[in-house]
Order: sequence, then structure tokens, then C-alpha cells
Amino acid sequence: MQCSGLPTDQNAQCNTVETIHSRVEFANAELRFPILRAMNSRLLPIGLPPLDGLMFYDAGLAWLQGQTVSHSQPSNYDFSKQRALLRSHGYVFRLNLFNIAFVQWDWAVPANRPNAGGFGTWFLGASY
Repeated sequence: MQCSGLPTDQNAQCNTVETIHSRVEFANAELRFPILRAMNSRLLPIGLPPLDGLMFYDAGLAWLQGQTVSHSQPSNYDFSKQRALLRSHGYVFRLNLFNIAFVQWDWAVPANRPNAGGFGTWFLGASY
């Protein structure tokens, strides 16, 4: 079983070493769009906060000097000697809490881990 690094891995030999090293390349493409704009109601003393959507595609690579770097994982892949591009895609729902913080839910699917399904994460924090 391949390691996806996700909570759904069962008895797999997982290691985060593929994502940490001294040389890094990363790219991200996002498409943001409004789902619900702030609405004021005569029944409520405050309006509903805006809800935004986002679709994304990420790609990244981390390696050490002397390691072979490729865009796709070769059949005899050894992560101690080679590094391959890691990719993911997914979507996000972000609720703006009155310009103080965001509540965000992400769903990501690792593209180069065929046996791994998608996974969701929650985030509460400052605007960026």
C-alpha cells in the first residue's frame, strides 16, 4: 500500500520526509468566487456574514542537493535518492466572521496518490 500521509492510511509505512528539505518549489492556482454576500435582515439585529468558495490546484517539490528531481514518480521510486512532484486539488468554503477571523473548510484530493481518497480540514484564524 502506498503512503498518502492521510488519516485514512492503515498500516502503511508513512513518512513526511517527502515534504521537508532544504530546497523547495511550490505553485498554487486558485479561483475564488462569492457564494453568499452579506445580507441584512429585519428580523436579526446583525446581518449574515459573507460566504466565499474557492477551487485550487497545488503542486510542490522538496529535495536535497544530489537527489534526482522529476515531474512524475518513476516505477522504481526511492524517496531517499529521488524526488517527484506532489500535487493536489480541491475546494474550500470560507466564512468571513465580521472581518475579525475566518472559518474555513477545505477538501483536498492528493492527485499522485491513487489509493488515497480526499480529506477535509477545518481552520479558524486570522484573515490573510
